Amino acid sequence: MSAEPEGRPPVADLPDVIIATLPTEHAISSPDDAIESKPGKRKRLVFVGDVHGHLSALQALLEKISFDHHHGDHLVFAGDIVTKGPDSAGVIKLAMDVGASGVRGNHDDNVLLAHKGLQKKKKKKQHRKKKKYHKSIDSKHVDHARAVARSLSPKQIRWLSSLPIVLRIGQVTNATSEDMPWDAGEIVVVHAGLVPGVPLEEQDPWAMMNMRTLLYPDLKSTSDTSSDEDALPDDTLSATRDEDSEQSTSTTDDLLTVPSDTRHGEPWSRAWNLTKGIRYAFGIDSGCGHGRQLTALVLEAGPRPEDGVLHHIEQVECGEVEK
Repeated sequence: MSAEPEGRPPVADLPDVIIATLPTEHAISSPDDAIESKPGKRKRLVFVGDVHGHLSALQALLEKISFDHHHGDHLVFAGDIVTKGPDSAGVIKLAMDVGASGVRGNHDDNVLLAHKGLQKKKKKKQHRKKKKYHKSIDSKHVDHARAVARSLSPKQIRWLSSLPIVLRIGQVTNATSEDMPWDAGEIVVVHAGLVPGVPLEEQDPWAMMNMRTLLYPDLKSTSDTSSDEDALPDDTLSATRDEDSEQSTSTTDDLLTVPSDTRHGEPWSRAWNLTKGIRYAFGIDSGCGHGRQLTALVLEAGPRPEDGVLHHIEQVECGEVEK
């Protein structure tokens, strides 16, 4: 890991594997690899944005695209699987049932930290002494994170904590030809974003879960202390706190386009100036946690070898958000 920039929030309890690689059996299949039991059926990769505990919306979205994990479709969550919605445990159960992959988002991280705090209190391993806390999340969000943590089974906690910060999908064949509308190259999945010009192995884990801009949050504007009951430990800072700071430009991940690598080894300076219309990233958080849509990006091989890899976007309404 590269040197920590001044003002970078601390990170603790990272997953054992920060950068994971998707198993090769989930690679997109070509028409020649179509599964015999379903002629014409091609394996697909289905990337789903921030579900935020909305099980019914996730089920509706998977039904809309005829998702079938028994015949090769593979589901990948882009983080923030839990909180806000009414059934975080149900979403994780579905994810585990279909063998889904995913990455850790900031809300997932907060729930895991809340679980850690609850376990420490339960086992009485936490000595009572004065601690400093970042007032990163108000008491309502803290209480909600703890409630979600309590709703998850030990197996679900282990599954959530096993998610990496980065998931390498790998090279996608025929996705970088000149007539393709986007430049896949090596696909990687992160929750919030990447810093251009920094090798993947040197990207900051906290930033990849939380970034909204390319500036770290202004910690000086944050109260140094709060009560034990109204704060999570100082190894967490919520992205919800910085939305209105002077440093923020209100950029959402829907607008963030960051290449994980350059085409054909070209310098980064050229990567930003390639043909207009070439995409380097998709932001698929469409606001399900705020009652808007849940989005899936579906990748699959075209029906003919010359078609390369095709993609399309599908959405469903998420309905009422848990207050």
